Amino acid sequence: MFTLATDHNNDLFLTAAGNIAFKRDILAVMQDCETAVKAQRGEMLFAADQGIPTREVVWNNTNIPKFRAAVISAILAVDGVQDITEFEAEVTGDVLRYRAVIKTIYGIGSINGGL
Repeated sequence: MFTLATDHNNDLFLTAAGNIAFKRDILAVMQDCETAVKAQRGEMLFAADQGIPTREVVWNNTNIPKFRAAVISAILAVDGVQDITEFEAEVTGDVLRYRAVIKTIYGIGSINGGL
C-alpha cells in the first residue's frame, strides 16, 4: 500500500530529488488514519455525511464517548486497519487530545493528536 506523503502542515511535498513524496505500508496506513480523524463532518463536498462530528462532540459540547466512537469508526474504515488495540482521549486545557494504537496488516502503529 502507498499514499501521497504529507508534512506536519498536511501539505504534499517533494523529495530531495524533486519527486512527489510517498509513504508506504504501515506509514501509509498511519497517515491515512490521521487524515480520517482530521476530516470534519460536512467539509467534504462529495461526502458531507462522513468525517468526525467535531462541532457536535468536541467544540460545542465535549462528549468523549461520542468522539471515541466516531474516531474508532473512522479508523476502522481505513484500508489496511485490522483493529484498534488502545484508544485514549482526554481534555487538557482547551484541547481534546487522543492517542490510538492500531493493528494493521503491516504491524502495530500509533497516532496522537489534538483538536
